Amino acid sequence: MKKSLVAISSLIFMLSTLIAVVVILSIFTSIEALWLLFGLEMASVAWAFVVLLNPKRRIETRLRWALFITFIPVIGLGSYLFFGRIYRYKIGREYKFKNFADFKSTSKESLEKEIIKPIIDVEIPQFKRAFIMPLNQQHQIIYKNSNTEFFPNGAKAWMQILQDVSCAKEYILINMYIVADGELFRNLLNIFKQKISEGVRIYILYDFIGSYGRISKKNIEELTNMGIHIVSYSPVRFPFMDWKTNYRDHRKDISIDGEIGYVGGVNIADEYINQNKNFGYWNDSMVRIVGEGVQGIEKVFVSDWMFVTQKSIIDIEPNIGKKNISKHNESNNLTQIVTTGPNHESPMHFDLLLNLIQSAQKRIWLQTPYFIPPIEMIKAIASAAKSGIDVRLVLPGMSDKRFLLDISKKWTDDLFKAGVKIYSIHNTFNHTKAFLFDDQVALLGSTNLDYRALFSNQETMALIKSGTFNSQLTHRFEKDFSLSKLYTEKPSQNWNKFYKAWIMTLNVIEPLL
Repeated sequence: MKKSLVAISSLIFMLSTLIAVVVILSIFTSIEALWLLFGLEMASVAWAFVVLLNPKRRIETRLRWALFITFIPVIGLGSYLFFGRIYRYKIGREYKFKNFADFKSTSKESLEKEIIKPIIDVEIPQFKRAFIMPLNQQHQIIYKNSNTEFFPNGAKAWMQILQDVSCAKEYILINMYIVADGELFRNLLNIFKQKISEGVRIYILYDFIGSYGRISKKNIEELTNMGIHIVSYSPVRFPFMDWKTNYRDHRKDISIDGEIGYVGGVNIADEYINQNKNFGYWNDSMVRIVGEGVQGIEKVFVSDWMFVTQKSIIDIEPNIGKKNISKHNESNNLTQIVTTGPNHESPMHFDLLLNLIQSAQKRIWLQTPYFIPPIEMIKAIASAAKSGIDVRLVLPGMSDKRFLLDISKKWTDDLFKAGVKIYSIHNTFNHTKAFLFDDQVALLGSTNLDYRALFSNQETMALIKSGTFNSQLTHRFEKDFSLSKLYTEKPSQNWNKFYKAWIMTLNVIEPLL
């Protein structure tokens, strides 16, 4: 709540300053003020055309911004300058995933020989493009020698994470959207103290906005004094927010000695282990990876650390990404760590999800806390359902953000008509981001099915080919189905016309954020 109030107050402060200048001018120079206002409107219209003609933005986003800037010129133009501009990393080898020469490289030829032809082409040929696309575009390796395990809630995940952290021998890498003081943080801190005394190096990268108001300067000083290297991603100096404020590090990644890693939806905060009941039962998940797949997680951390600190962590931790890990998996299971964000040439998770949806032959089961996807995804999901594929979508029964659950429900109207089964879990905030395709492929991590996650945030997902993992995730889905309401009419069917109009208005605004 504090974070939202500060952000809103900062925006009001900046826009009020701009409006105050216009008002003062109008008081002292009436005719001139009218010309000034007219000039502002003309400048807004001109800028709206610039926005409309920008080929790097999605057309629905361009249209919304153009209308906002034109009809509310001062606030609209100011909002665009603060939040609407496209953000890209500086071009340089340090930020380009495919140029990480410091990492132990695996050639595409060897992957063709060892993985693609004998496994993907034989067992899951329909999903070949899904695995090849991140490999070609971002050099994100497909790993064979890894075990994956699904943790169906935050409490179980953190019990295992704390155990794994307590066994660390060399280093621990943590990349988290939220780090919050509380019971979980204190338990983790006690283990950190022991590991520091044993010579283990600990690196924490947390998102400034995600953790704002949740972790104090005193907490950070305590960690720093212990010898932990901790930095914040894209800090904001309130009340002066700049245009980069809207782009956040939403990952929840952990690496322990390069041998054990985690990705998923669980942060370092008490609500994720159900010690805070403000949003009902908190439903979430993590993937534990043991083996070579952890190198994919470390590759992401190195990139983010370089962006924030302008220093290479490999200079002080030369073993990162280079562990010679013994074989943990003699089966044909596969793991690929797939990322997206402003340092990517395209919205990889959006492209990957479309590919997986269009390739599935039997079933598509989806869980997400926020469902506000682009129209292409709506059409792809609806098309799959119309073709007879078993398509199901699980939404929360409660939400951590006002109106967002009903906005998500409104976006399901066309899916319901197409035959998609839509569920809402009773008295539960379902924060899981998990997607199941047929009997062997799953995608799970930090990405929600909304514009912010797909086009603005730094996100991490694990693309997994494993019948065993698929079965574990299937069990979680089936349990959630049994605890949910299955809609027999459109979720928005019984809303009154005024509330529908309000939600439709919010639907127009949402893709701007």
